Amino acid sequence: MKFDIKVALLLLASTTFTACGGAPGQNDGDSLVPKNQPDLDVDTPEPQPEPQPEPQPEPQPEPQPEPQPEPQPEPQPEPQPEPQPEPQPEPQPEPQPEPQPEPQPEPQPEPQPEPQPEPQPEPQPEPEPQAKVTATISWDIPEERENGEDLLLSEIGGYEIIYRKTDTQVYESIVIEMQTQTEYELTNLDAGEYEFLIAAFDADGLYSDFSDPTLTTLGNTN
Repeated sequence: MKFDIKVALLLLASTTFTACGGAPGQNDGDSLVPKNQPDLDVDTPEPQPEPQPEPQPEPQPEPQPEPQPEPQPEPQPEPQPEPQPEPQPEPQPEPQPEPQPEPQPEPQPEPQPEPQPEPQPEPQPEPEPQAKVTATISWDIPEERENGEDLLLSEIGGYEIIYRKTDTQVYESIVIEMQTQTEYELTNLDAGEYEFLIAAFDADGLYSDFSDPTLTTLGNTN
């Protein structure tokens, strides 16, 4: 513990009275000063040594209590180790498929020499187009039917001509509806051999047999 020490110093004070003049009949405060003041010899006191403070005893420290031993914690039971899981068998790696052999590149065929163009035959001059030809077909007006009965002109309905070029199988047909007509002209025909046939039909549309075919060559076939 600390203590604050206060030291009182006693100082000896001397008082000197000094006569002061004043107006007659007046006082300076409560003191009376005679008019004829005798000379006073005042002994000046010798300075006294200042008293030294006595040394104060140093404060003794208070006795400290002996430290009490700290209470020891009760021993805790050691934790029991947790049971370890049984080791799982390591997974067996799946069997890897055997590597397939890489396909061998197919042998490339040796380059074949480019075929040389076959010599083209010289173009033959195109044959000159043949001139178209014209054919005139004529016939007689029938006078009786095939059964021998008479056939009047008024009973005839008309005629039908069929023809073809002998190198084809398709016939062309021309119908004529005038009973008095006895010929017909075919134009713009190609040169060649043709076959012609003709038949008559009556007003009721009844046909006679076609005539025997007539073969003829038209134009220059060379």
